[in-house]
Amino acid sequence: MLSAMRDNARAKGFGEVVAPVRPSAKHLEPWAPMEEYAFRTREDGLPHDPWLRVHVRAGASRRWHRRR
Repeated sequence: MLSAMRDNARAKGFGEVVAPVRPSAKHLEPWAPMEEYAFRTREDGLPHDPWLRVHVRAGASRRWHRRR
C-alpha cells in the first residue's frame, strides 16, 4: 500500500508523502513526552518504537510537527 501511495504521489507531481504515524508501543511509557519518545533510537540507529521502525525501514524520515 505504501508503494502505491508513493507511486501515486510521484505521478501527481509530489516529491514526498506525508502521513501521521502513531507509535504502537507508546502506551507502555505514558509518562514519556512524545517529543522524546518519537525520536528515541536503538543502538543500531533505528527507532525504539516497533511501528516507527517499520516506517523508517520503508524509507520514512521522522519529523515533528507541532499543533498550532
